[in-house]
Amino acid sequence: MEQKTSTRYRYRSEGRTSPWMSGSELQAAARDGVFTDDAQVQMAGHAEWMTARDVKGLSFTPVAEETEPATEEEDRLTRFNTIREVIGSFTRQDVEIDLKERGTHVTVNLCATSTDHFEILDDDAVERTFIPFHQVRSLVAIDNGKGGSIYRENHLLRINLV
Repeated sequence: MEQKTSTRYRYRSEGRTSPWMSGSELQAAARDGVFTDDAQVQMAGHAEWMTARDVKGLSFTPVAEETEPATEEEDRLTRFNTIREVIGSFTRQDVEIDLKERGTHVTVNLCATSTDHFEILDDDAVERTFIPFHQVRSLVAIDNGKGGSIYRENHLLRINLV
């Protein structure tokens, strides 16, 4: 992968195409597991797509081995150091977010997180919405009473934006 600052890339994974990004942003997305090595990557100005595993300079987070679910005591003690960690723990889950254009909290699917933003997919939308972390005013984790074995199973995340 070329490291020119003007070179832009995008990836296609799970039927969705990302916006254009720099090489370092693409590397961070791969490293953070935003897309896998079987995704397709395209360089701006080129018609062809190539498999991400064949793109020089990309490294991928290994798929975690299956582990035992956390015990109730371990889950009760779940702690997060950053907003990104909290939001990231709810990836591929429904969350509530206060979208200003709707005037209320709506339920959306939290598709992915990156180094500087997270992505949501609303049932009414066809494309993902990218929200920078700096737009998060507060997070509220609400016990949903389901009593799941991991944090995200027994909490609903409500995201309030600035």
